[in-house]
Amino acid sequence: IIFLKWFPYDKRNDAISSALNAECHFVSVFKKRTYWNAPIRYVVQFFKTIVLLAGKRPDVVIVTNPPIFAAGTVALYCVLSNSRYIIDSHSGAFGGKWKKFDAAHKILSRKALVNISTNTTFENIYRKWNARAMIISDLVFEMPKTNDIELGKYFNIVCICSFDMDEPIEEIILAAGE
Repeated sequence: IIFLKWFPYDKRNDAISSALNAECHFVSVFKKRTYWNAPIRYVVQFFKTIVLLAGKRPDVVIVTNPPIFAAGTVALYCVLSNSRYIIDSHSGAFGGKWKKFDAAHKILSRKALVNISTNTTFENIYRKWNARAMIISDLVFEMPKTNDIELGKYFNIVCICSFDMDEPIEEIILAAGE
């Protein structure tokens, strides 16, 4: 099993790979990821991914989505190599700039062995698409303390979240106003 992400590093991928005794690979190009270098970045990552998978020949590949192009690349490899894939989708995969790729996401998810999401909201989207789904909730990691932050003495709110569409941001702001 290989767990693949088109990003420099992600602790979640590392932790899940370790738990599954899988190899974890991060395919990344350019230090700065911008809208303008995305087309070149995705083409280079496509070829790097195909070369990596062809060399390793895994039976199963877990791929992080977004970007949907990573899942598409893995799906292509799996068709050509008679392998299987699992899509690990995060909140960004279901909205924002990736919403316009829902048709591709739906097709790829139906062909996936299973689709991992972090909550029931996204699991239900997969079920509506007639795709197999399961939840692996966000993991809690032991992370080293890097620095102290001095909070104001009257009122503070600290939110550990991604501020994506599935987060209760509106409720947090309303609560702060009370």
